[in-house]
Amino acid sequence: MVVGVVGSAGAGKSHLVQTYTPDHWHIINLDQFGHRALIEKIDDIIRVFGKDILNKEGQIDRRRLAKIVFESQEKKISLERIVHPYMVAEVEKLVASSPSASWLIDAALLFYMHLDRLCDKIFFIKAPLVVRFYRLLKREKNVHRVLSLLSTQRGLFSQIAINHSDVEYVCWYIRKKSQERSIEPFIRCMRANNGIA
Repeated sequence: MVVGVVGSAGAGKSHLVQTYTPDHWHIINLDQFGHRALIEKIDDIIRVFGKDILNKEGQIDRRRLAKIVFESQEKKISLERIVHPYMVAEVEKLVASSPSASWLIDAALLFYMHLDRLCDKIFFIKAPLVVRFYRLLKREKNVHRVLSLLSTQRGLFSQIAINHSDVEYVCWYIRKKSQERSIEPFIRCMRANNGIA
């Protein structure tokens, strides 16, 4: 069983996953694979972006690289062409290593990277823009960085998620009682022996 959890930055998907996913589920955090890709693909990245993106230890400075790709769509695409195939291959390999296990893929770019094809069920975590903005501001402590994050994801889910038949929407921002009802399908799915409520 493979469950995908997707949502815009600041929607609360990772918090939901960490809070309500039982121990027998294996969580795949796509961001961690992205960090690993920066190490494994460092030579290819340097060839495209130059050595100015390196820190004193000779590793990629993620914030410096992020600034470059946020400011240039062309650079963003160049980076994606290097790291995304590696990330997808690693996720596929991990899931294939234990097909009878319960896997949860926590990924904002689930649809964008076509990882939804691995999923038996997908939960789309929603929250209003203002809630997401303040959550991100609390985390990033930089208004420009928050606006850049929100801008890069604009329209990312508009058609793909809506047209996907296996997507269930979860509101992760409302009053506690209503919130418990909203996330109930996710909790049922996580607790079910075979992964399906």
